[in-house]
Amino acid sequence: MSGKPKVSRKDAASVNFASGIAVGAAVIGAVYFVLIAVYAFAALKTGINASTYMPAGFFIGALSGLIGGFVAAKSVKQKGIVCGASSGLIASVFCSLVMFFVNGNKAGTGVFIFMAAMLLGGAAGGIAAMNLRIKKKY
Repeated sequence: MSGKPKVSRKDAASVNFASGIAVGAAVIGAVYFVLIAVYAFAALKTGINASTYMPAGFFIGALSGLIGGFVAAKSVKQKGIVCGASSGLIASVFCSLVMFFVNGNKAGTGVFIFMAAMLLGGAAGGIAAMNLRIKKKY
């Protein structure tokens, strides 16, 4: 008898799906905080008007969701919209909690718009990952 337990294909797929979502959420969080830091530095140096902070945060959230959703769906190779949206949801909850504590336990209605932007960006990234055709040259 072999010492390894046999793993069914269904169990392996569910583990792969969960790890893909976790990787996508981590990528979304990392990309979001890096892009926000770059934007904050640029705003500090150039004196960007404060009225652009919220729209820039929403745009950066959607962009990072798109990138992370793409990475998540490419690693799983199936169910792109579900994988991208799930990773976007997890990352948006995490980023919203961080922003909530940074802002002194205050949250406005902009948090829900931010979460929706990141969720939709993740779903769009998952769709893009599944529909992208790479031409192989032989």
